Amino acid sequence: MQAYFEETWPGAFTLLPARDVLRWRLLGPGDPHPALPDRIGHWVAIPHGDAYLWWSMKENELRGRHGGLNRTEMLVPFLAFRLD
Repeated sequence: MQAYFEETWPGAFTLLPARDVLRWRLLGPGDPHPALPDRIGHWVAIPHGDAYLWWSMKENELRGRHGGLNRTEMLVPFLAFRLD
């Protein structure tokens, strides 16, 4: 897996074993859902800069993505107002 990522997207991702992601609580505080260890897979890919996962041989026409660690992806706008 690591060799594939480095060959396909050199330097674009940090790969971490899922067990370390869970042990280090990188997905947030609190108790994880009991099914998380079975659903997370074996590896977690953390993108650098504007990197994102896509089929390496397929053109990507999507304009939006999620899962990055840059400021614009971590901050979510919030608007609320009373309806009464």
